[in-house]
Amino acid sequence: MKKNKFSKNCLNFGNPEKEKNMGEFVECVEGISEASKYLNYPVVSGNVSFYNETKDKGIKPTPSIGGIGLISDYKKMITMELKNDGNYLYTIGKTEGHLNQSVFARNILSEFKGPPPEINLFNEKQNGMCVLNLIKGNLIETCHDVSLGGILTAISKMSIKGNKGIKLYPIDGLVNKFEYFFGEDQGRYIIEIKPENLENVENMLKKDSIHFDKLGVIESNQITYGNDLKISIDDIKQSYKKWLKEYMVS
Repeated sequence: MKKNKFSKNCLNFGNPEKEKNMGEFVECVEGISEASKYLNYPVVSGNVSFYNETKDKGIKPTPSIGGIGLISDYKKMITMELKNDGNYLYTIGKTEGHLNQSVFARNILSEFKGPPPEINLFNEKQNGMCVLNLIKGNLIETCHDVSLGGILTAISKMSIKGNKGIKLYPIDGLVNKFEYFFGEDQGRYIIEIKPENLENVENMLKKDSIHFDKLGVIESNQITYGNDLKISIDDIKQSYKKWLKEYMVS
């Protein structure tokens, strides 16, 4: 993949005449500038929308940035759906288990406290470039980012697209299962690897000092985690298809 890419943004805020709102706007612009320069990611256009309020209460700061990248060879394009039984899944990037401000904390625990996950620009760039090199070397079959909802949401989407199940390995670390599967730590990816490519992939990850976890193996038509989780891909698909209708009529 070439480095040539650009993005368009829209910055949505409340009343800038209020000191807090203007402070949020300034911090947002400075943060975008710092990240764009470090990642060599130009933001070429966009707009600012102020005074987004209802009954004198402003919206939460909402910067939206959409990016476009160029793929130099479409034959090496990697998609998100799981490919073949017997292939292994690894998580690129360290999972600390950050739940504050996550989908899990808000929607399941009804908790709205704490800061969002920190962004480490060095790790963000290092992990992303490593994934690109794995793609260029034809060493991985699938890749998907870990974002809203954490690891379990990411693999559910991958399973739906590929109609494949996953046997998840026991967690090897200090985080508990809820933090591990639903934490929204930044700069992470899930990759699918053929058994014959495992050694080469691990050697490349270790050479670049990239943290990785062995997540699981693709098999059957359900997602399982020991005795704690067993759900069929068909059930996940049904939940995915019907949630919006049920939400609208509730």
